[in-house]
Amino acid sequence: MNKLILILTIMPMIGLASDVNEIIGNIKKNLFIDSFCLKGKIMLKADNSKIISTNPIEINYNLNNEKPNITYFINEQFLKIEFDKHNPIYEFSDASIKKSDEIFNTRMTWDDLCLSYLWWSNPKIIREEKKINRQCWVIKITSHDSSNEVLAWIDKETFFPLESQIIINNLKTKTSRIKRLKKVQDAWLPKHFEVLHHDNNERSQLWINEFLIND
Repeated sequence: MNKLILILTIMPMIGLASDVNEIIGNIKKNLFIDSFCLKGKIMLKADNSKIISTNPIEINYNLNNEKPNITYFINEQFLKIEFDKHNPIYEFSDASIKKSDEIFNTRMTWDDLCLSYLWWSNPKIIREEKKINRQCWVIKITSHDSSNEVLAWIDKETFFPLESQIIINNLKTKTSRIKRLKKVQDAWLPKHFEVLHHDNNERSQLWINEFLIND
């Protein structure tokens, strides 16, 4: 059975769900199947596609441990996420870094990589519609400590978040999308992830060019 692997997690093909908590639970539940390494670059492009900044990135998924973890290495910094009973615990190489911080002048934040909104409170299904010609639930999730909201388009068949929009004080500030996937063995891996910033149409992009699935 093919597996859809996200920046943060691996999505099994587990059928439909009608309850929003079940949908969110199915995205996070028992997702740690393989251990693998991704290498590529993270960059910021202007509206005219000129590259403003670029940095190397390596993502190591260690999912066979008692407490599965994922580590992002960018330049000399890292973020390690350990999952204890499926709740994320964040550890940075520099204790002053926060998940909401920008990553090396790319305007992409650590939160963008982590899909942290999956752990926000009060998710609600607000409608159903198609995204890239696939049937989706549109789910609104509200941050427990601010007025921030996320609209997420979740594929009904695969539970794959095809798109998410960040809304702050009723203003859409950025849209995140998986733009391209690559099939490696029996797994679909993210090759191109993009965050569009609506204030000036700059685009933060993550490109993966090396895939290694560990036995």
